[in-house]
Amino acid sequence: RYAEAVQELSICMVFAPAEEAEILLTFVEKLHLLRIESSWKLLEQSSTSPVP
Repeated sequence: RYAEAVQELSICMVFAPAEEAEILLTFVEKLHLLRIESSWKLLEQSSTSPVP
């Protein structure tokens, strides 16, 4: 889903006027940050789970 969203936004950025492309870039950056945050949460969960 992440890759698809970034790809769709990237395609939109190609055809958008410069001002709109800058706005779309903000969404791409937000997606990157959300992905990093999600990865951190997964790492935290795996590091706090008990080892069998």
